[in-house]
Amino acid sequence: MVNAFLLLSPIGMIAVGLAAILFWKSRKRVAWKYFGYGALLWTLAIIPKIIMDIAVSPYLYAWLAGYGMVIAIIGLGLYLGLRTGLLESGFTYLAASKVRDLKRIKLNDAIAFGIGFGAFEAIFLGIAGFLSLSFFVFNPSIASLLTPSEQASLDSPTIIVGAAIIERVFSIFIHIFTSMLIFYSLAKKRISYLAYSIIFKAAVDGIIPALTYYIDTSTVTGIYLIEVPFLGLALIGYAGTRWLMKRYPAVPSGTHKDSGSRKKARAPRKKK
Repeated sequence: MVNAFLLLSPIGMIAVGLAAILFWKSRKRVAWKYFGYGALLWTLAIIPKIIMDIAVSPYLYAWLAGYGMVIAIIGLGLYLGLRTGLLESGFTYLAASKVRDLKRIKLNDAIAFGIGFGAFEAIFLGIAGFLSLSFFVFNPSIASLLTPSEQASLDSPTIIVGAAIIERVFSIFIHIFTSMLIFYSLAKKRISYLAYSIIFKAAVDGIIPALTYYIDTSTVTGIYLIEVPFLGLALIGYAGTRWLMKRYPAVPSGTHKDSGSRKKARAPRKKK
């Protein structure tokens, strides 16, 4: 049996992404392109991760498994964490240092970038989840071809739909914070903030192997319990974003204000 109400989970994920974009767009009147830049950078970062999952990850998992579960969990955590941190924060830093719009980005636009990054992830995962789940909802007989554990997941209680939705909310706050660290790093010319962004993102993905091994996600309690660490990281991200907002330069170096002042200096003198 397939629980059709589980479709509310991917629908909610899509709604979270769209709501975050529309909220910031209506509140700050930022240009759409900054959300688009965030979405584009997420896409560029996810492509090599997919390639690695096909070409590298299976062999690494098998190799680490030979050293025992503890070593495997630590090794996988380092691999997944550093992969995400280096690719997502690294690609963003490279783009921000080269692309004109991002090199001179202002505070509200920088936040829009982070929202676009996290919101597009939520929308993409939501659409993928909806298509995958709806295939079995409308073709329940095919579910019999799945393993018993996969069949059980399709008949999970409806109460679990909120877990994936709140996780997307947490992720958006995390993406905003890590993106802000990168733009602040460029604005202040301090590479240490790029390192903080990489480390923070590495921590987010790095704890997943341990959480999924030590917490029983086959229960409703386990499904929600696994979100608690991400709540903590999201709260740190929110507080860190507030801290950066107070210190972010009103006019990042190289913005139009500098060029405007040069134009004023070159203005012809009025004749007496």
